[in-house]
Parts: sequence; C-alpha cells; structure tokens
Amino acid sequence: MVRPELILLGYWSKGVGSRWPSPASFVDADWDPDERELVVEYLCRGFVARTYMGYSLCRVCGQQNGALELSDGVFVWPDGFAHYVSDHLVKTPQEFVDHALAALASIEEADRNEQWWTNLSLSSQSAFSHDAGAGGHVHSIAVVSPCTYDGGERVDTHLRSAVKYAR
Repeated sequence: MVRPELILLGYWSKGVGSRWPSPASFVDADWDPDERELVVEYLCRGFVARTYMGYSLCRVCGQQNGALELSDGVFVWPDGFAHYVSDHLVKTPQEFVDHALAALASIEEADRNEQWWTNLSLSSQSAFSHDAGAGGHVHSIAVVSPCTYDGGERVDTHLRSAVKYAR
C-alpha cells in the first residue's frame, strides 16, 4: 500500500545554496559490504513512480545516472541512488537500511500460498484467452528494470513490449 506522502531520499546538492545534502556527507567506507549489497538490491527493485526526460548526472563522478524515480510505497528515490551506494560508498540513513532489510527478509521468509493459483478453473482461463483474441485491445506498456550492477558497473535494462489483454 502506498502512503499518502512518500519519504524522499537520495537527492543531492548541485552546488552552493542547495537545500539538498552532499553525497560526501553520507560516505561510510566501513559499512558492512553484505548489508550494502542488500540495500543496493532493494533500491534496484523499486517500482517506477515517475519518469523524466533526461539523465541525471552523478554528483561524484559525472556519469549519466538514471531518469526514473523509484518507490516501494513508503520511500521514493532516484534510480541512480543505487549507484551512489554501490560505487561511492554512500550509506543510506539507518531508518531506510532497517526498512529495506525487513522488507527483504519478510519476502524471503513468507510462506507461499498456492491454493488461489492452482484452484483457478480452466473455464475462466479459456474465457480470458478467447476474449483477448476476439475482442481484446493491444496496449503498449513499458516493463522496466531500472538498474542492475555487474561488477560495480550500472547496466540499464529497459524493455519495451506490447501486451494483449481483454477489456
């Protein structure tokens, strides 16, 4: 469930007089690397909340660093925030670390309920297939996986696809 007001994090100063903090003030080279990796993974799993028409530049190294805003329904952050955490040793506030680790643990530890899926009737499945083929509409949607990291390097993995479904 999305909160009425999302908690913003990961936006940085562009220079003197900005209301945003500097990433340098969040650097923690002693942060446990395993915990850091889990937080990076969590940051990359956010839902796309907004898209922007151009890449933000990293305030540390200048690389192009994303054009999306991601959220988990509680927090909201730029998709390039994972780059700062992974490559520039920025540590997120402890409140976010605790939130991310708890969310990952709850997913990992959750039981799986197969009953709903396995009890779907064949008639409802075939009705859906028939309706989609006969009178369905084709809508283009963007399926976006905003960031993955391969050896510390960000890899954009944007995928566009058309999905057919019935209305």
